[in-house]
Amino acid sequence: MSFKEVGIISCGFPLVKSTYGKKEIDNNEELMYAFMKANRDFTKTLLKDEILAILGKNLSIYFYEKNKIPPEEEKGNGSLLGYAILKNGTNRKSEQEEENIVKKLKLITSKFKDTYINPDHIEPSKYINFKLVIDMIFRR
Repeated sequence: MSFKEVGIISCGFPLVKSTYGKKEIDNNEELMYAFMKANRDFTKTLLKDEILAILGKNLSIYFYEKNKIPPEEEKGNGSLLGYAILKNGTNRKSEQEEENIVKKLKLITSKFKDTYINPDHIEPSKYINFKLVIDMIFRR
């Protein structure tokens, strides 16, 4: 699998990310993160469902969402959204490969939540060391 970017966002803002290989994603990252948040909000609020992946011709994006604080204490968006952007090969990912991607996303979002209590997007530079954890999990 060819990962291009793996990271965690909250409220549409990137907290931490790791990029791999040549950048093939447009430089308008704010638009990309806003799209991910809006997509999550739309499916969760209006459809009462969740999107686990967006499969495009050249790239695929997989998601995993984890509440960062208990829902009863939540003010606004209390979730962390783990994402992985992959370059598509000639074949679609197998069900086992997709499950493995989501399992890794679940692991990084859980570790992030356990490491940083109530993370915020005001100063994401304090999460830079977490890139090592992402790299360790996704480069296995």
